[in-house]
Amino acid sequence: MTEPTISPFAPEAFRFSGVETDDAAGTVRLLYGFPGGPDFCETVAFGRPLPAPESPLRHGFEAALRALHFAAGISYYKALVPPKMEISGPPLCRKERDFFQTLYENGLGEFSARNRIEAWKRVNFPCADVSAPPAAAAGEVHLLPGFDA
Repeated sequence: MTEPTISPFAPEAFRFSGVETDDAAGTVRLLYGFPGGPDFCETVAFGRPLPAPESPLRHGFEAALRALHFAAGISYYKALVPPKMEISGPPLCRKERDFFQTLYENGLGEFSARNRIEAWKRVNFPCADVSAPPAAAAGEVHLLPGFDA
């Protein structure tokens, strides 16, 4: 296989731009893009208000949104398959990075075969130099496998 030549517009990075919530409307916007555009938005409607910021459910809800943001990004990443990824907001720890790196590498298999490119070789999640995310509050569990609460 050869290096991908997907577009003459070859951005250097894919950006996880952030997550926006409208608590009262019960909607979440997952934001992505490439430097210089285009930008993408995935909207999730829950059909009811989101957990209030002071709710004991909010921390877990935000952790789930963070995981969803990275997982759902694969559809937008493969639009141009750049060699670098940028994260607006808290960086991934090594365990999170390894999880999403594997998810993307394995998840791009059919895409790579159909397009005759080695897209999985271009996936490059950045991470902080820490082995685990901040400790969960008492009684909470991490959402990703391999994380001890």
